[in-house]
Order: sequence, then C-alpha cells, then structure tokens
Amino acid sequence: MAIEHSIEQTDSNVETGVVAEKFGTTPSTSKFCNTLGYVWDSFGKPTVEERVLCLKLDVFVFGYGILCYIVKTLDTTNISNAYVSGMKEDLALYGNELNLMSTYFTVGYMAGAVPAQIAMNRIRPSIFVPSCQIFWTVFVMIMAKAQSAKLIYGCRFVIGVAEAVLFPSIAWLIGSWYRSEELGKRIVMFELANQIAAMFSGYLQAGVYTSMNGAHGLAGWRWLFIIDGVISIPIAVFAFFALPDFPSNTRALWLTAEQRDLAIRRMLDVGRAQPKPMTVRSFFAMFRNWRLWTYIGPYGIPPIASSSGYFNLFLKASGHYTVQQINIIPTAGNAISIVYGFAFSWISDRTGTRWQWILLSLIPAFVGDIMLAVWTIPFNAKMCAYLLLYASSASQPLALVWGAETFRDSAETRGMAIAFGDMCINAMYAWVPLLAFPTVEAPHYRVGYKLSAALLVAQAASVLFFLYMSKREA
Repeated sequence: MAIEHSIEQTDSNVETGVVAEKFGTTPSTSKFCNTLGYVWDSFGKPTVEERVLCLKLDVFVFGYGILCYIVKTLDTTNISNAYVSGMKEDLALYGNELNLMSTYFTVGYMAGAVPAQIAMNRIRPSIFVPSCQIFWTVFVMIMAKAQSAKLIYGCRFVIGVAEAVLFPSIAWLIGSWYRSEELGKRIVMFELANQIAAMFSGYLQAGVYTSMNGAHGLAGWRWLFIIDGVISIPIAVFAFFALPDFPSNTRALWLTAEQRDLAIRRMLDVGRAQPKPMTVRSFFAMFRNWRLWTYIGPYGIPPIASSSGYFNLFLKASGHYTVQQINIIPTAGNAISIVYGFAFSWISDRTGTRWQWILLSLIPAFVGDIMLAVWTIPFNAKMCAYLLLYASSASQPLALVWGAETFRDSAETRGMAIAFGDMCINAMYAWVPLLAFPTVEAPHYRVGYKLSAALLVAQAASVLFFLYMSKREA
C-alpha cells in the first residue's frame, strides 16, 4: 500500500509538473496566484483551466465593459463639463437649457431601452453593441459644431436612444458568464466605471481647456466632444472581436472548444439559464409577474442628488475656484465611489449576501442629503455633504447582482429587468431635475435634496419588500 501510494503521489507530481509546464505555473507562482485570488478571484480558481477562462473573460468581456462604459459616461457627462467651461457663455444658455439637454437624452434613453433588449435577443451582442457605439459617437462629435441649444437637443436624443443598449446588454453578458461568487465585484466595478469616466472627464476638460482652448479657432468645450469621439471609435472596433455573445452560442476566436464547454458547465452549476428566443407571449408574461414590478424599487430608484453636475454648479457659484478646479474637485467624490463600491462588493461576494450592503450604502448619502437640505451649515460642511452623496453609488450595482441571482432561471427576465429598471431611472431623470433641481436655483435648491433623501428612504423600503417577495417565491 505504501509503495502504491508513493507511485500515485509520484504520478500526481509528474502530472502537476506537466500542467505547470504547459501553462507556465510553478508552486511559487501558484502561491502568488492564491494570494492574488483573495483580492480578485480569477487568480484563485481551483483548476488552471478555470483560472485561464476567468482571466480571459476579465480581459475581453469585463475589460470591454469597463472601457465602453467609461466612454459612454464621458459622452453623457461631457455636457456638464462643457457647460461650466465656456459653452454657457458662448451659446447664451442662461435659462434651463442644461437640464433640458439632460431631459432630451433621458427621453431618448427611455425610448431605446426595451427595444434594445428585444433586439439583443435577435441580434448577436458582438454585432449590435459596437454598431450602436459607433452610431452614438458620430452624434457626440457633431455637437462640437453647435451654434445653439437646438442642435444639442437633437443630438442628445439620438445619443440616448443608441446608448440605451449598452448598460443592460453588458450587465446581461457579465451575468451570463460569471458565477454568483464572482459577480458582485465585477458588476459594481462595471457600473463604477462611470465614476472613473467622470474623474477622467474632469481632468480631460481641464487639460483641454488649458492646452487646446482656441486651437484651430475652436473653444475648449468643443474640443472635448471631438476628443471623446476619437477615444470611442477604437474601443467600438475592439468590441467586434472581444464580445463573445453567450456561452450557448459563442463563436469568439479567443475561446477554445474546451473553454466553451467549461463556461456552459459553470452556468449550469449555479442554475443560470441561457437565452431563448423571445416570443410575444413570453414578453408580455414577464410584465404579468411580480419580479419586474418589485425590482423597480431596489434597482430603479435613482440617487438623483449624487450627480457631479450639482457639485460643479455649487463650486462655480461660490466664485472661489478656477475653471480647471471646478472640473477637478468633484473627482474626489468619484474616487470615494470607486473605493466604497469595491469594498462593499468584495465583502458582498465573500459573504454571499446582498441586501444588507445595499441598505448600508444608502446611509452616507442620506446624511449628505439632510445636510444640504438644511443648507445653513459652514462651507466646508457643504463640501463634505456633496462628497457623502457619492457613497450611494454602490447600491444600484449590488441590486443588479441581487436581481441576476433572483432571476437566474430566466435569461430574458434578467435582461429585461435591467432595461426596465433603467427606463424607470431615466423616466425620473427626465422630469425630477427640472422641478427639484432647476438650474436657475443653483446651488441652493428648495426641494431637491429633501426629495433625494425621501427617495433614499423609499429605496430602502423597496429593498425589504423585494426581499420578502423573493423569499416567499423561494
């Protein structure tokens, strides 16, 4: 028996050595990977095959998602940066035009959200998503020629329609390739790419204003739209190769046949269904179920006061800061969102719990809203309150993960829930800022921060109700 055990151990060591030689791993590198795996689970997978698959998914699926969402956010938030960097004065935007620009984008987004998910069920994401990205990028660059607000209104509507495909589609793809214990940090980091983009947009606009204002007869804010477009096109081209569609129908060149089979088995292990062709009957059946309607609260109630645009307007109104500083200072809040979001998602994945961390993430933003609603506080306290608002950014992506796990038996419901939630979010953004945060009242809004605090309370209540409904169904 001892001899047989010795032979088996020798064979095992030889086999391990062959695998290590094949994949470039040694005991020391394995120990290093296990250490890294504690922070990012792709490095700590039990088999080399699964580790390689997850790292490939991180590079292509998750990597493209991050890059594209950064570009999307740049193309969405550049209006606020341009407004405080000369566009207001050049185009004589002294009324509520800034909010209307956001409203036109929001209406377009609402119009495109659900149709985009229906199209995703019929057209491969690897074709549909990058095509939409190229389409909206063209209209971002057209805004550089604007001589009045009217052209920007039209462009913003078209950009909204085209951008509506991105977030639900990439979130759907991520939820179709990663297991539950891998999903939280990736979804949160994917959504927090908008904070990275907001930071980058602030630095970009500050740099453009300093170095390119007046170059070739164009104002710095016009160059911002052009440069955003130049950044976007190569990333869209990369997507035609990077996006693998779904495990059940992928034809990605960077996946081997064995890795495709492993991806399907990984999803079967967690009971996550693959997409099926959507019919008229199945489409309307989703809206007769409790899932979409109760999911609106946890996912679809937006933290409306957390926009850096309101922080920008506060800084501009104070008269203490230069154009560059107005663009850069709010990036501190974006950094808080990234750190806060990753920490909460990492703990959520390690503990396997979601709703508790959603509720906790709402508390700092609620405190910030109350402070700004009171308003008669010192200047530095107001600065602190604006930064606290950014903490709520972890709540929506964690709700997204929670929904993916709750709806794991239906890929179509997963995609539609995200699209429907996004539509509700943008429905609120279409009119709430106009009434609660009118630009002419900036920076002190009579209603805005009170309403934002009330919405956070409503979101917390809806989390508990969704918890009750999901447990009852389970």
